[in-house]
Amino acid sequence: MGTDVYLEWDDKTSEEGNAQCTGWAIDAGDTGYLRACISMVRENGVLRMLFPEKYWYRRSKEEYDFKGNFEQLNAIGFRYLVSVVKGVPFEIEGDRQEGMIKQQEMAAAILQSIKSMVPEGGKISVGEITDFRDAVSWLESVFCFFEMGIEKQKQGLKPYPYISW
Repeated sequence: MGTDVYLEWDDKTSEEGNAQCTGWAIDAGDTGYLRACISMVRENGVLRMLFPEKYWYRRSKEEYDFKGNFEQLNAIGFRYLVSVVKGVPFEIEGDRQEGMIKQQEMAAAILQSIKSMVPEGGKISVGEITDFRDAVSWLESVFCFFEMGIEKQKQGLKPYPYISW
């Protein structure tokens, strides 16, 4: 059980769809697939903040603005990493925390500096993420998902998330 997010777009081929069948991998954002099992409370919170209710409950096929929401991903990603480092719950409600000016730059710097710590081709457990390296890998997967969405947007293919939970 958990959350599975598939990137959908106009003219998607069966080959592209098959690439998203990853066996519930939580680091497959580059295929257009995101996973957060039920015990991944923080990660499910991130996904809830990124994708509006219409994609969760009505399964809307309305185009999602990946490019326009990229800054929001940066801010949410930073808050997510802070929650993992501090070992505190990820706060879903409320606006961005005060005092987090330049969140985009800080999140990018953290991801870049930690990236070398994640083993190449390493496996990530599907339980609750408490290890910072696993959190960075999961978050990097979300960034890859967004980058793929932005590319599909540029191509005029009207990408949107299909969420199964």
